[in-house]
Amino acid sequence: MDFNENRRPTGRLVGFGIVVLLHLLLGWALVSGLARQVVDVIKSPVEVSIVDETKPPPPP
Repeated sequence: MDFNENRRPTGRLVGFGIVVLLHLLLGWALVSGLARQVVDVIKSPVEVSIVDETKPPPPP
């Protein structure tokens, strides 16, 4: 049974082109330093606060 009889080869070519374009865009972003800028934005100081645990009252 051939399930590929209704597919047009242009659909496969468009999909392949989109994948190649996304890979090129990702490569450009990494080479241009965009990844370093994203890390600098995400890498903010972490604030820590100590919270005292409240103990329940003793049973009567």
